[in-house]
Amino acid sequence: MAKNKATGWTYGRMAPVLQEIGMISAEKAAAVLEECADYADEPMTQYEIASALEEFGLAVSVHADDIDSVEDDYASLLEDAAALTGGAVTVTNVRLVEGDDDIESGPRDDVIEFERNGVPVRVNAMHYALDYYDQGAACVAIAELSPAEDWRFREVEFDTEPSRGYDSIMVLATHEHAAALEAHFGLRVDGAQSYTTMARLLRELGLVGEERARSVVSEREGHGDANTELTRHRIAEALVEFGLGVSVPAGEDVDAVAARLALEVGDARRPHKVDYGHPEGGPHDSVLVWATPQEAQALGERLGLSLY
Repeated sequence: MAKNKATGWTYGRMAPVLQEIGMISAEKAAAVLEECADYADEPMTQYEIASALEEFGLAVSVHADDIDSVEDDYASLLEDAAALTGGAVTVTNVRLVEGDDDIESGPRDDVIEFERNGVPVRVNAMHYALDYYDQGAACVAIAELSPAEDWRFREVEFDTEPSRGYDSIMVLATHEHAAALEAHFGLRVDGAQSYTTMARLLRELGLVGEERARSVVSEREGHGDANTELTRHRIAEALVEFGLGVSVPAGEDVDAVAARLALEVGDARRPHKVDYGHPEGGPHDSVLVWATPQEAQALGERLGLSLY
């Protein structure tokens, strides 16, 4: 991505715009500006704009730097996210189920477990150390706390500099808010995806050719939903439509299918399971996506999914 240079935005300019698009109240705007009076007029980078959404009470950040402990800190992170919903969603009984591997000798496959409004949720995570989040898994877990189909947690993208770590920012916003954040501040808000935006993204990543992308979008236009916002479940299914993976019917052993397909192909790409949360109305088919580790990471970051 481009180098994250200072923009013309300041806290003083952000506050009235966020109020204008209906994301904060006048009282909240005034309170934040009072707190940051000493630097309210200093130019901000895109990352600073994204981070400021947390100060305005609209987002939660997943730290890229070391934390106290993955065994404890997921609880406070998810509790902070749930608090943004104003009581619509509660999170309880957060715990980390440790995998069998020795984390000192390599990554360990763990599971983040919690209850969302009393309903159990499980999110797969991979930890390389006891004091660093799995940022992708943390974002998926936060997204599980979305209070409504449209009003939900979405990951914010911003320009970055090479070889520097950045917190992940998850903003609680509607589709209209997400579009406004991009239009005003240049922030790209993941999760607010449609077939049209996915086609553009997959072409940018070099995963889909122009002809295939145009064909899928054209077909969805025929169904009247090419520009309809997709849930994470539908985003995962759309990857199959774009020819990047396969669906595994509910009830089949997805790990066995992945192992068999990996042997059949045997190239740099391998099947990655897509974790798109726990949508209602299941059971749902599983989705396997063919990708290199780098492509899987890019897809996860840009689409708000977890590929492992």
